[in-house]
Amino acid sequence: MKLLDDRSELLPLVHDILAEHHLSEIAYANIFELVNYSMAADPSDVVAYFAPTKEWRLGKRVISDIKLFGLLDKICDIIRLYVRVSWEDCIFSAWVSDAELTKAEAAMTSMESISHIRNILETASKNMVFNTDGTMDWKDAEAEPSIED
Repeated sequence: MKLLDDRSELLPLVHDILAEHHLSEIAYANIFELVNYSMAADPSDVVAYFAPTKEWRLGKRVISDIKLFGLLDKICDIIRLYVRVSWEDCIFSAWVSDAELTKAEAAMTSMESISHIRNILETASKNMVFNTDGTMDWKDAEAEPSIED
């Protein structure tokens, strides 16, 4: 729950996405969108893709690739923990070997490769569109260097 910022209402949505799309790029992209865009707790926490400049933004600020990967890492952790807890809570886990869980963990490790991450972000960017009203927010603009600098 800590990874979901104690937002228990997201758990059934994560479950539904994984049930429909399994451990796939689409599932990862949809959960990334759910947590960081469509159900973001605060407008300043909304992550969106601005196609004209090919930049990801957090609120109105451009974020670096490493920050974006950090957000995606959180999604990977959410999925891993959800799958593990779901397996441990399932009655079948007591009757069946952990081979299925091992296969799922291998699939999740595969989804965390650079090639899959690119595809996940590309898929997510189609739905996580940055919208602006066209006005400049001067508070967020960086100060221009003075002649003395």
